[in-house]
Amino acid sequence: MNDPLKVMFVLRPVAGGIKKHLFSLLQNLSQNKIQPMIVCSPEMPEQDYLGTLGAAIYHLPICPEINPIRDWQSARMLRRIIRQTEVDIVHAHSFKAGYISILADTLPFRRRNYALVCTFHNQLHRYDNVLKNFVTAAAASSIGKKADHVVVISRALLNEAVQMMRLPAEKVTCVYNGINPSEFAVLPPPSQFRQEQGIPEDALLIGTVARLIPQKGIQYLIEAAAILRDRFPKVRYVITGDGPMRQLLEQQVQATGLAEIITFTGFRPKIDDFLAALDLFVLPTLEEGLSIAIMEAMAAAKPVVASDVGGVPELISAENGALVRPGDAKSLAEGIASLLSIDEAKRAAVGACGRRLIVERFTVGQMAQEHLRLYEDLSFRRRRGRGANAAPAPSKE
Repeated sequence: MNDPLKVMFVLRPVAGGIKKHLFSLLQNLSQNKIQPMIVCSPEMPEQDYLGTLGAAIYHLPICPEINPIRDWQSARMLRRIIRQTEVDIVHAHSFKAGYISILADTLPFRRRNYALVCTFHNQLHRYDNVLKNFVTAAAASSIGKKADHVVVISRALLNEAVQMMRLPAEKVTCVYNGINPSEFAVLPPPSQFRQEQGIPEDALLIGTVARLIPQKGIQYLIEAAAILRDRFPKVRYVITGDGPMRQLLEQQVQATGLAEIITFTGFRPKIDDFLAALDLFVLPTLEEGLSIAIMEAMAAAKPVVASDVGGVPELISAENGALVRPGDAKSLAEGIASLLSIDEAKRAAVGACGRRLIVERFTVGQMAQEHLRLYEDLSFRRRRGRGANAAPAPSKE
């Protein structure tokens, strides 16, 4: 029996989707085949939980912005950790973690004896500023070319990687985010959350869950609520999540006179009761790799209205929800209205269609299996000395 592959996951301080992605991956990778190690910030609060998954924890300060001095210090520390642990694979999550991992691999006259993988979770084309987009794409391209393999979480990001980063298609793999649909198969009674938040039982409830940052577009949901107020007087809205924009968004709600129909719940560690209470889930995001929040709403059989950006169209269609123009409150209001205008039975059918898609194509088990196959292929090539871009190892199936 072969020894487990030593896989080192490198990540910057993260919240939201990237953190959920990594935790789900670790929960579902076989510990008989993978010996996981986590390189993360000493301030990361979930380290005890990661330890219960069998992961060894190594501390590495990574600042979020580019800082040549601090980044080089972090890279030197990472290089020492890699040498000490004799890993088989280093898997960096996000642009900054990939950048530090590449810096750690800059020793001259020394051939790397491990495979380097980088996962990009977000779109490269993220700014109105052409120069910023160019610099971002150039930096990501440099990481992608030096890594042995690049993983992206949607077909939209795969196309960006091939076109904007100019990587050969065989060097990039799309591995969809996955969730556990069984966690949303049986939900609490809808009345539980509504009573807690003081929301009438006969209200149509629209909700979103997101980190409250500009990119999530929650400001447009508030504008859409103002547009729809007279047409749908029984509709209520609930915004779950926290972040630096919360105060501004609360001020926007007050200024538009919507305080009686929009509720902010703050961060909730579990959202099953929140999803159970909803009639409709909305995510007006301005950029997205592949939204775990949307996937969880679909697994809970909720119709979804979301922006037509990034990987979102790979989840949402007319059969399970509605796509709307990003940054356009009127388009968002029209999408919401299209699903509020149909009867409850038809909305339930739309939601059920979404759940079927998640069960069939977006499970965490599928995500873990595809990562394991990639790790085994890369390890096979390294041990055979065939190079990073050699053909994959023969399938074991």
